[in-house]
Amino acid sequence: MSNTEEHYQDADRVARAVEEENRRRRDTREMEMGRLRRLHAEEAADDRALSRYARTMRAIRRHQMGQTPERVRRSLVRLTAMFVVISVVGPMLTAVFVADLTAQQGVPRWVGLTLAAVYVLSFSGALAWHARACWSNGGRSRASTAVAWALLLLPVPVLLVAAVAGWATWVGVLVILVVLFILATPGIGMSCELPLQYEQIRSAKKLDDESK
Repeated sequence: MSNTEEHYQDADRVARAVEEENRRRRDTREMEMGRLRRLHAEEAADDRALSRYARTMRAIRRHQMGQTPERVRRSLVRLTAMFVVISVVGPMLTAVFVADLTAQQGVPRWVGLTLAAVYVLSFSGALAWHARACWSNGGRSRASTAVAWALLLLPVPVLLVAAVAGWATWVGVLVILVVLFILATPGIGMSCELPLQYEQIRSAKKLDDESK
């Protein structure tokens, strides 16, 4: 074999090797490009899904923030009414106790019961006014608070006089006073505390809306 043929064969082998290497690299590049396209497509799909989720969550949050204060207000108003009703029980028991003491001293029972009813209705009206004033003002109401406390404390000197006069035992007077304050005091305090909590929630929502 001549040198020319040998060079030709060597060149042919080199050419085939180069073509094979180029084909291998081309296939590798095509496979890598396909993998990258699939990866980019998956990432784009994930991004779209996350964007939809974020938009949905923002919409839900805006809806909740728009609805929550009003729902909270209704719940707190109902809770205030419950405290008012419970608070009336203490003065009612106290009034009945005093009416029974007056009946034991010879006063007609209807007189004692009438005075007891007037007291209970007065305290109920004062406490309802107190709660309404607190909600209207969004917080403390001095006038209604003073009236509610004055009516709450009204039986105290009457019971102390009854105990000193011997019409009732000190134990009985102390028990009825403890029951009176345990049941009635939370109603006066919470009637103004709950509106303050609502104002704080509403202020927090307002700041949140302004920060968007």
